[in-house]
Amino acid sequence: DDGAAFWSAADVQDLAAVEGKGFADIFERKMDALRGATRVTTDGVVHGRGTVARRGLAVGDEFVDPAAVYATGDAPDDDGTVIEYDAGHFRIGGAPSFYLNEARDGPPNVVWVVAHLGRPVLVWHIVAAIPAGTELLVRYVEDPSKK
Repeated sequence: DDGAAFWSAADVQDLAAVEGKGFADIFERKMDALRGATRVTTDGVVHGRGTVARRGLAVGDEFVDPAAVYATGDAPDDDGTVIEYDAGHFRIGGAPSFYLNEARDGPPNVVWVVAHLGRPVLVWHIVAAIPAGTELLVRYVEDPSKK
C-alpha cells in the first residue's frame, strides 16, 4: 500500500468510547478483509490516493470499515473527513473510507451504507462488478433525485 495509515482498534475505542470484550479481534478481522480485497495507491486513480481492488469484487459484496468512528451531535467543520449520518456523523480521517475517491464522471461502483453492529458502522456495499486493479468510487453526496 502507498503509505496510508489507519486508526488502530485502540484509537477507535478511545475516539468512540467503544467497550466490549473482543472488539480488537473483530476490528482486525474487518480490517484484514478490507486489506485482502483492496489497497490504497497513487497509481491509476482519479486523483491523489485512491482505493483499488486487489481481486475482483462482485455486486453485493460488503466490507465494514471498522476505523470509521461514529459520533453523535454536530460534525466539526467539514474538512473532507466527515460523513453525516442521522443525528451524528462518521469521522473517517484515519479510516480506509477516507481513500475512496468520488465518482464524478459516471456512476459509483460503491455506496456507503450504515449497519448497526452494537454501534453504527460504515459499510462499503459494492453496486457494480469491480475487476482487480480497478478503482473503487463512491458518491460523496447522494443525488436528491434518487431518493
